[in-house]
Amino acid sequence: MKNIIIILGILFITVACKAQQIVPLGTSYESIENRNFYIKDIDNHHDAIVGVWKWEDGDNSFEITLQEFEMFNYPPNLQQFRDEIFGKYTYIENGVQIAFVSEINVTPDAVLYVNYLSPTSYNVIMVDVSTGAYKVGEFTLLDDNTATLSLRASEGFKIDYVGSENFSLPTDITLIKQ
Repeated sequence: MKNIIIILGILFITVACKAQQIVPLGTSYESIENRNFYIKDIDNHHDAIVGVWKWEDGDNSFEITLQEFEMFNYPPNLQQFRDEIFGKYTYIENGVQIAFVSEINVTPDAVLYVNYLSPTSYNVIMVDVSTGAYKVGEFTLLDDNTATLSLRASEGFKIDYVGSENFSLPTDITLIKQ
């Protein structure tokens, strides 16, 4: 009986050492000791931005749809999971559809990626599907139904990418949650 208790104790300790560490959004990778982790939206911050957001100005409109993907894992061979937000969009200029993304794709084919910084601020990477150019920026919640989207050229040295000068999407707008 004593041997069974010792074996069960060793088994429990072994399993506990390999357990997945759950940490909240905003936790830096460097601060996570365990390489088997899950960065989870424990406080439901993503709920504030998930959904449909729209900007309109006359015959121009830009609509984005944001969706949360829980326990997203990329590359899939790692034991590192995150609650992530990806999206799709439609851009209409002077009544003509300029860019349209029909479905939400996740990394590596994502055209709209949103990453948590704080309860009111998120990093954004957006690819213009009509030109292949991309920009980075910030999605900022002003209140429950209003947010700003500000995009700019990515800084730093780039290899094999389409420059931001061909970017045809709006870069500084105020969106209303639908």
